[in-house]
Amino acid sequence: MLYHRQLVDDYLLILAQELDFYHPADLKTVFIGGGTPTALDEDQFAHLLDIVAPYVHGVKEYSIEANIENCTHTKLLLAKKHGVNRLSFGVQSFNREVLTRAGRKHDRALVEKVIADARAVGFHNISIDLIYGLPAQTLDIWALDVATALSLQIEHLSAYSLIVEPNTPFMQRGIKQIDEDVSRQYYDYLLNEARRHGYERYEISSFAKPGFESQHNRIYWRNQYYFAVGLGASGYLNSYRYINTRKIKDYLKGFFIASKEEIDLIQQEQEYLLLNLRLKEGFSLQEYQTLFGIDFLTRYQKSLDLLRPYQLYECKDERFYATDEGLIKLDYLLTHLV
Repeated sequence: MLYHRQLVDDYLLILAQELDFYHPADLKTVFIGGGTPTALDEDQFAHLLDIVAPYVHGVKEYSIEANIENCTHTKLLLAKKHGVNRLSFGVQSFNREVLTRAGRKHDRALVEKVIADARAVGFHNISIDLIYGLPAQTLDIWALDVATALSLQIEHLSAYSLIVEPNTPFMQRGIKQIDEDVSRQYYDYLLNEARRHGYERYEISSFAKPGFESQHNRIYWRNQYYFAVGLGASGYLNSYRYINTRKIKDYLKGFFIASKEEIDLIQQEQEYLLLNLRLKEGFSLQEYQTLFGIDFLTRYQKSLDLLRPYQLYECKDERFYATDEGLIKLDYLLTHLV
């Protein structure tokens, strides 16, 4: 335990040095994520917030990821004191068996308690993440998960289909992803229920009450520049995308960046389409022409003519965006564009 605590202290020291190296200014949003910052003990959590404090003046949205299982009242107070105004909880499910098989230790009662505590502390912008396709999960369980999430009156909800990556515990246990047709059933149910309760789908996997869309995530989806610090962090600055090392020994020696790639104009255009078309509003045709020096509709006229019968896109008010069906079949739409 002493070694673990010293390792965290050393990590925070180097994190502060990396942040000072970039010394970002005039930020619009700040997001402390990378998993579960609240896993730190209360002193270390306070230290982390102190490290970030010089860079949050004037930001519109200051978010932090929080783990239901270790988000104490003291940590909530510390976050509020340091100006955090948005919390994102990784809930995944409310069903005990599903959570147990996913390796999570919380339950519905604890989720409700922590969110109530966050409200009492003064947080008015709370998001939770759900996952569908988890082991032991059924459509009936999913319906209860969705109903429970919406009953909490949270401002934001994200939902993702389980992806089983190679060499992960799920893969080793022989767990398979649900097929596309079943995934569509889960997704459509959520979409209908969220809309019925006043949430807007503003991005494929994200639903929000009016005015509570994640401003930080919009930066990613609009393919804009952002700083990123910490072990394994990925940033995008001045047409360069960089990925930090995942080796703690290297990071503690100050060897931060593991790889760096210049994103040329062709890649920028591809990423612009890949990311912006995830958003409900798509992108501005004028912005596209300004960035890439060509009219979008002219460039992709043949592809768009072939796609038109499938009603996967709309072009209206000088914007190009995917329809409801287009968002569901975004991969198919994009294969004809990039």
